[in-house]
Amino acid sequence: MSPMKKIAKMYRKRFLNSRLINLLAVFGLFFCGAINADQISQNSDIVEILKARIDNGYNIGIVVAVISPSGTKFYAAGKLSRQQNSPFVDQHTLFPIASITKVFTTLLFAEFLQNNSLKLNDFAQDYLPKTVNFPKYQNKQITLEQLATHTSGLPVTPGVIKDFNTQKLYDFLNHYELMCAPGTQYEYSDLGMGLLGDILSQNANMSYENLVKIQITHPLNMEDTKIDLSSDDKQRLSIGYNATDQQVSYTQWPILKGAGALYSSAYDLSLFLEANLGIKKTNLYPAMLLTHKPRYSEGKPAVDLDFPGVEKLTIGLGWNIDELHKIIWKNGNIPGFSSFIGFDSHQKLGVVVLANTGNVIYTDNLGLHILNPELALFPVYKTSYINPKILDLYSGKYRVSDGSYYIFIKENNCLKAQHVTQQYTSDYFNIYPMSHTKFFGKIDNAVFRFKVNKSGSVSFVLDENGTQKSASKIFTPSPRRHCDAE
Repeated sequence: MSPMKKIAKMYRKRFLNSRLINLLAVFGLFFCGAINADQISQNSDIVEILKARIDNGYNIGIVVAVISPSGTKFYAAGKLSRQQNSPFVDQHTLFPIASITKVFTTLLFAEFLQNNSLKLNDFAQDYLPKTVNFPKYQNKQITLEQLATHTSGLPVTPGVIKDFNTQKLYDFLNHYELMCAPGTQYEYSDLGMGLLGDILSQNANMSYENLVKIQITHPLNMEDTKIDLSSDDKQRLSIGYNATDQQVSYTQWPILKGAGALYSSAYDLSLFLEANLGIKKTNLYPAMLLTHKPRYSEGKPAVDLDFPGVEKLTIGLGWNIDELHKIIWKNGNIPGFSSFIGFDSHQKLGVVVLANTGNVIYTDNLGLHILNPELALFPVYKTSYINPKILDLYSGKYRVSDGSYYIFIKENNCLKAQHVTQQYTSDYFNIYPMSHTKFFGKIDNAVFRFKVNKSGSVSFVLDENGTQKSASKIFTPSPRRHCDAE
């Protein structure tokens, strides 16, 4: 299942009643910008939502920007890190924005299309060294448009990125075999978008970062959007926390920077959305409109995902397009960080959400909900104390009704869970007790309900966004391993 499809299934359409709660000043929460009477409900709701997420440990720090023709308002809650003396986050805090970088890459591509130096149907092979034999399928070549729409047939990544270099990348491409014809299927690909970024920078004869600066960030006065950070920048950089509440260090990819290498702030991304909405008139607007257009391949949408409340989700040049709700958006997700930008061009409304926790499902959900309250907000649960001996009872391996497995390990006063299918094995993530039988996850909107029958056998029912799966315990571990430090 593609990352986009997994994310898409997390959303359900239903109405959420507005609440008239005037919480305009909460400790650790800040916002700025003029407020009119029609906006009071939304503003107070956002403050309350952020406070709940911080208070219940869903986020360490989170920043939201809401952009409209009447101005931009910023909201922030929490800190750069868990350290006691850590500064509070604000609209100038820096975050790695991961895959949101991709819509900068596709905007660069659109600029090249506008000046006719590149064409959508140009073959990628023509812009790579002659020593590189770019993958084909039955003599069908990959085009630049297919790189920009995740329809090239290339995989997500070429294996391990950490020690990768350009030569290893080219060796990978020389030996990789496509599983389908380019342009026929959507498959999210960091590799494809990263290669597009490389092609664009080579075509301009400059580094990817300099190309972004000259073409996008300098014209839009986005001084915080960059790849290489100064020592002063690093003082404003948030610290990431992963799905087991551990601090993580973010290491940049040595190559494929167009897929996810940029850092930015809520302030800078608000400027980017102002330009995409046409609120701020810039010379980039025609190219931006080109990226917003739904792309089709061989007469079909590049993406056609079916999930409750959304009839069609397509892709533009890098952007996800929800045609039913009139929302264009992109997210970013790496261990320790999650990000979202999106807008409704009809309402002239834009939203930025940046967080230093890796629960992208909740980050996307908040951004989409602000843009359209019909997309219901996920609940936030509170952790309760239970007897730790219960965690020993629930530890073990469970076979799920769909053929996959869950593995639970007791770690201090919580359970660490891992989901295993034929296609992938997830990283461990924490689940937390609401009661002695009910646990919840802060990564996905999921609730586990455990049951012990009279014979002592253990099972659970997983309720995830309205769908249920049952599982039975098939293995109990012997003396558990020591806990990791929390």
